[in-house]
Amino acid sequence: MKLSVWTSFYFDLSPRDALIRLARLGWKDVEVSAEHGTMATEGNDWKEQLDYLRNLCEKNDIALWQMHAPLNLDVADLNPKTREKDIETAVKWINYAH
Repeated sequence: MKLSVWTSFYFDLSPRDALIRLARLGWKDVEVSAEHGTMATEGNDWKEQLDYLRNLCEKNDIALWQMHAPLNLDVADLNPKTREKDIETAVKWINYAH
C-alpha cells in the first residue's frame, strides 16, 4: 500500500509551492485538493498551468493519484439549470485530471 498526502495541508501555498514543499519532504504520492485544483485551472491558460504542474511532478518523481473536483457539485440536483451547470463543471474537471 502506498501512502499519499493531500495538498490541502498547504492550502496557504500555491499549487506549485505546495508540490515543491511536498517533494522536499520526500512525498512521492500526492492528491491535489479542490482548492489547489481551482487555483490551477483559473483563467484561460489552465492547460499551461496544469502542464507546468505535471512537469514539476515528473521532475520530482511525484505521482498525482487524484485531483479533487469542487466539493459543491451536485450532478443530480433537481433544478435543471443547476444540474446542467454542475455536469458541465464535472466534465471540465475530468478533462483537467486527464
